[in-house]
Amino acid sequence: MRIIGVVALLSVFLSLQVFADGARIDVEEVKNFAATAHQMSDDHGRVTPELQAYIQIYDDVFGTRMTPEARDLFQRVVGQVGGRLHSRIEMTWETNSFWLEDLSRLHDFQSSPRVPDDVMDLTIVGAGLTGLGAAYAALPYIQKGYRVAVLDMGGVGEGASSRNGGITQPSSDNFIGTNEGLEKERFKRITELYPQLDERTRHRLAQVEAETIMGIGRGNANLFHAIASRGNLAADIDLGGMVRVPTTKADEAGLIADVQLAHRLGMKSEIWNPGRLFKETGIISNLKARYSPGYGPYHPYKFVTGGFEMLIAQNLLMFSQTPVEFVDMSTAPGQPIVLHTPRGNLRTRKMVLATDAYTSQLIPILSMVHAYQSQVVTFEHVLNRLMNRSLVGFHGDDYGAVPGMTRYIGENGLPFGMHLRGGGPDRFVADPFNLELAEEPFRFILMEAWKRFNIHGQPPSRHFTGTFAFTPPRLPILGALYHDLMWDDRIQMWVGTQGYGGTFALMGGYLAALGALLPPNLRANLFQRYDPLQIFSQDRYVLEPADYCQLVLSRLGN
Repeated sequence: MRIIGVVALLSVFLSLQVFADGARIDVEEVKNFAATAHQMSDDHGRVTPELQAYIQIYDDVFGTRMTPEARDLFQRVVGQVGGRLHSRIEMTWETNSFWLEDLSRLHDFQSSPRVPDDVMDLTIVGAGLTGLGAAYAALPYIQKGYRVAVLDMGGVGEGASSRNGGITQPSSDNFIGTNEGLEKERFKRITELYPQLDERTRHRLAQVEAETIMGIGRGNANLFHAIASRGNLAADIDLGGMVRVPTTKADEAGLIADVQLAHRLGMKSEIWNPGRLFKETGIISNLKARYSPGYGPYHPYKFVTGGFEMLIAQNLLMFSQTPVEFVDMSTAPGQPIVLHTPRGNLRTRKMVLATDAYTSQLIPILSMVHAYQSQVVTFEHVLNRLMNRSLVGFHGDDYGAVPGMTRYIGENGLPFGMHLRGGGPDRFVADPFNLELAEEPFRFILMEAWKRFNIHGQPPSRHFTGTFAFTPPRLPILGALYHDLMWDDRIQMWVGTQGYGGTFALMGGYLAALGALLPPNLRANLFQRYDPLQIFSQDRYVLEPADYCQLVLSRLGN
């Protein structure tokens, strides 16, 4: 109490000085506050009772006199120590992604000053999770002497792959309105897009689509473990499982249906009753939750850069900070494609598009791949009842985890860590190169976190945004590119991952690369195995709806 009294007297004295000369509180003054706050925090950097009192007094006395820049810094400092505020939390300004605090050498890495003059056997555009999956698929070919290059307009793994929740999960929450389970949601989407199909056909197609999506998710998880094991990646991989908490009874029924679907496909999944949910996570709910073992949090940037380091050591060519300015596809079939870059023009026999939200910027005919953005915030020193699990709630619009490197045991013997939370309404963006933070998603994440983890009044320490892509049917596009009235097998793609990089990206890139490298008969067998009805094919955009429906009927055997 003596320390609190001294702080209070000091604050009153300072306030008199400030109000006497009418000065505003600027960033430099808040930097002094920050230095004091960090000195008063405990050994883990967490707020103490004395520090919390100091924070409150400082806000009461100076809060209304801070410049906008000073207020933003003040909130972030309070967030860094896990303090609370009684005053309104303003939307914080954008900060760097948590995952990108320490950049690797691949931030600005080129295997040579200019792109090679010789023709590449395969070039992958995009060095994120999708690009890593594609490059890993090409590894056996690289070891046989194939020339394979990866190009990225920025640093390796610094795009959407490192501006997300950092979790893996078995399937997407692909719903319209109320989430009634993946199969019913696909039925609703099919009905919306293709009402001319009879109800029986729509149900059959929905079942195949749901099983295909879950199968890709299972393949993605297996590939994730294979890459991590082969590269011995230090990516804070701690997959204690994913917990999906419903919001309504209909949502609960959908989760139960998804567990039944998973069991039908031989995948592990459980239903937790409210008592088990509270025991495992501390979350109070009167609804049952879904638990998926083998999924959960990891460090996406370390995973992507570590995976590419492994492949570069095996003679993969890497060119980061090398944007593709133009793709010349006018050459005759069987002739190399020409990629125009600031480091020279690269000729390649085959190409994989792993560009997701930036796809239509590079290939305008893929205008059906729409860019969207998400927002992510971090809350420091939060009681960690999730442990090494990830949590998804509110129909999938609230997601995140406690990254392993932030976890610790406090002086009271309780586990703490940084909660990284993302979500809110997905927002369309016309230009994925110009993203802006929005108030609505920020408020949504803030309120959900406060309610879920009992941290009301705690401001976030970071706030960042990232891109992803949707297509009208909410399905990625896999396979050859259709352009100029022909299917061009030289260009394969996996784009439109809906923000579910941890569900789709690795496996999608892997399949796209094999689609480029395998001969036609083996490629057909591969796609038949993972996408039997070709639901990810571009043909649904090439054909008129009536013609596409006829194609669906033929594939279903009607």
